[in-house]
Amino acid sequence: TSQLHLSFNSLKNETYTATLYAANGLALQSSTLSARKGSNMVQFNTISLKQGTYLVTLVNSDGNIRLTQKTVKQ
Repeated sequence: TSQLHLSFNSLKNETYTATLYAANGLALQSSTLSARKGSNMVQFNTISLKQGTYLVTLVNSDGNIRLTQKTVKQ
């Protein structure tokens, strides 16, 4: 697919930074989003990515990692 969709829940209105990393730790894409309390979604364009394993992290405005998820592009 050409898009990676990541759903997450936020306990409050908060700013997050979502980053997509290659398996070697290189940051490929990053975006800042304003999440609302409750269900939220962030998406990355993956059309130019090769097959392989990637990691997504979601960090809040305090610098705390709120989510880490491994994903595989086939």
